[in-house]
Amino acid sequence: MAPNPVRATATITLSGVTSSSTVDLFDDAGRLVRSLGVVTTSGTIALDATDLASGSYTVRVRTAGTSSVVERITVAR
Repeated sequence: MAPNPVRATATITLSGVTSSSTVDLFDDAGRLVRSLGVVTTSGTIALDATDLASGSYTVRVRTAGTSSVVERITVAR
């Protein structure tokens, strides 16, 4: 994910994932903030953070199987 910390927008880049991989954003309490959708064939998905409050979030990528990738990001204003 770049940039981190995020001010307005960021790009999540994944390698070795299928188009059936989904990306979700959670707040510190573990609540789903939004579903970012399905990863494109290029392996990227955009995060628009302009309406998110400053703080820490967790990005979770789930593949068609049971595996998931988790990364922490910070939104800073």
